[in-house]
Amino acid sequence: MKKVILIILLFAGIVFLTGYFIGQTGILRIYTIPTTGNEPNLRVNSIIAVSNLVNFNRGDFACFRHKDKTLGKQTYVFRLMGMGNDIIEIKNGTRLHNHLTWPEL
Repeated sequence: MKKVILIILLFAGIVFLTGYFIGQTGILRIYTIPTTGNEPNLRVNSIIAVSNLVNFNRGDFACFRHKDKTLGKQTYVFRLMGMGNDIIEIKNGTRLHNHLTWPEL
């Protein structure tokens, strides 16, 4: 009986330490969407899993942490519109990316 309890405790400890390591390193993090800013794609209270090991592309969602004087530390989720050296403009309500409209990309 003691051997079974020891195995269960060892397994639980390994699971806890693995989960802690994964969460702290950013390999995998779980977030809940707090706002309607990304609807209809990401609805309020949707749960998403993010990783810092995946390469991102234009149009993907990106999560980042920001510390604000008023709101404190927050996690933001936004769609990635441009990459390095891209030019993003809005003219007459039309979004331009390197002088092309979005559907032409």
